[in-house]
Amino acid sequence: NRAGFRKADEQGNWSYYVLPESWAAEVCKGLNARQVAGSMLERGWLEPGDGKNLASHVRVPGLGKVRLYRIRAAFLTAEDATHADR
Repeated sequence: NRAGFRKADEQGNWSYYVLPESWAAEVCKGLNARQVAGSMLERGWLEPGDGKNLASHVRVPGLGKVRLYRIRAAFLTAEDATHADR
């Protein structure tokens, strides 16, 4: 059962992409998934989505455009990405 994908950028930093179904049912189980996403967005751990959506359309090889939550690697180290340059 796939929950999502991961991808490294040119510097070797990983980003994680979670399917909306897995986000709600597994990652945020027992919590309000939209509130979790909003809190992560405020801390810079979640890439902003399209418009009012917190998930983004991402092109995935073999699947085409898929809506996913894009999580920055800073989340795993609990580093606040909005203050990382301080």
